[in-house]
Amino acid sequence: MNFNTIKHKFKKEKYSIGISLLLLVLNYLLWLGCSKFGLGLSVDSANYFSAAESFSKGLGFIQFDDFPYLNAPPLYPLLLSVAYFTGISPHLFALGLQFISFNVSLFFLYQIVSRNFSKAAALFVMALLGGFFFNYHQLFTYALSEPGFVAILMAFSYFELFKPKHHKVLIPVLFLLLCMQRYEAWFLLPGLLFFWVKQKENWKSILWKLSPAIFVTLLWFLRNYLLAGTALGEHGLNNKFGPFAPLANVKLVLSGLVAFNPLYAAILLFVICLVFGVLNQKFLSGKQKELNFFVLSLSISLLVFLFLQNGLAMVQLPRYISVMWFLLLLLPMLFIFQLEWNKKIVFGLLSLFVLVQFAADFKRMRSYSYYGVGGYHERYWNQKQTNINKQDLSSGELISNYPDMVYWYTGRHCIYTPFKEELETTFLARTKGPKKLIWFTNEDRNEVMKNAEEWFNKQATSNPILISGGVISTIEFPK
Repeated sequence: MNFNTIKHKFKKEKYSIGISLLLLVLNYLLWLGCSKFGLGLSVDSANYFSAAESFSKGLGFIQFDDFPYLNAPPLYPLLLSVAYFTGISPHLFALGLQFISFNVSLFFLYQIVSRNFSKAAALFVMALLGGFFFNYHQLFTYALSEPGFVAILMAFSYFELFKPKHHKVLIPVLFLLLCMQRYEAWFLLPGLLFFWVKQKENWKSILWKLSPAIFVTLLWFLRNYLLAGTALGEHGLNNKFGPFAPLANVKLVLSGLVAFNPLYAAILLFVICLVFGVLNQKFLSGKQKELNFFVLSLSISLLVFLFLQNGLAMVQLPRYISVMWFLLLLLPMLFIFQLEWNKKIVFGLLSLFVLVQFAADFKRMRSYSYYGVGGYHERYWNQKQTNINKQDLSSGELISNYPDMVYWYTGRHCIYTPFKEELETTFLARTKGPKKLIWFTNEDRNEVMKNAEEWFNKQATSNPILISGGVISTIEFPK
């Protein structure tokens, strides 16, 4: 074995050790944030878990508020139902799914990066993208459908771009899984079609890739329509999109940026990455240009469809765009590494940025380990657990302004108190007979739910039982 062979082997092992250590660090950070309280749980999380639980009982997909599960595709609840079928803790099972999604995403990210960057550059790109702050903060720390969607999207992107063995079979299957995980997959379709046309794909090939997803999605829509008279649940197309929505949404984003509202930092970075992608098209060639165009097409398609929505919830916008970060951040990386800059300066600056980002990740994850990520798995809400469980909530129908929290605390279904814009006749139509009211004094839902002065104080008919942060009372509705 000559000196050059030994040197090459050492460099290869050094690179492998570097990637392995990086993966350990990235997984440790995620574990740090979720190990004590668990994944963050939002209202959507309660929808997924309760639908999975009801499915495991043979009742179909029913949410904790007794409404059919209509507003999202069924793949994530189907996966969660395995926990209920097998008796595994659903929260522990969801955490396991999260780590699988995280590492599958990283695996396919590495497959893409290693084919477009040198080994030295690939290590920095993996560190920057794998440890991206918004991914930890807005994506992989919550029990939602996005992490699984990202894992499938990264696998789909790899097979579409590099066409390894069995790609003709796997691409249709992966796109089907994308569509069954989140409707957001259809927002990517125009960009995907544009990419295929640009690559001179024939229409038979395109139809082969899309047919399974179209067929199964139509079956799901038919199920929804037969159950509730609407294919998309609350996402009706007749009021979902509007011609004047983009202008209104852009004005809202610009006003937020001018006011230095941190909520809009994610969308600003998203647009900056798109600018790098547009510039890259003039300089890149070969596989790098194909990768750049693929990511650019999908990202623009997603953004356009989001901004076409009437009443786009800006507080949810970072979550909606989070599915693209692993791919989108490749655009500025391609731009940086294709320029003839001093490599020592570039690697020095990137090293500094990686260290700062990991420090920010560590600080945020350590905070989650003390206070929880959000929702039921948060110190604030966990402190109410014992107090509420002391009350007799084992019988009678329940109603609350936080029915998802009641579901987590008691495991029982619970309906919503009136929404702000809900007509009294509509509310009474879904609420009949005596109900046990669990009213929380938190105010973070006052924008969408009627508050105590508007509703609860007028409705309670029995002496309320005080609980930490709220009351339990009994109310009577017309039969």
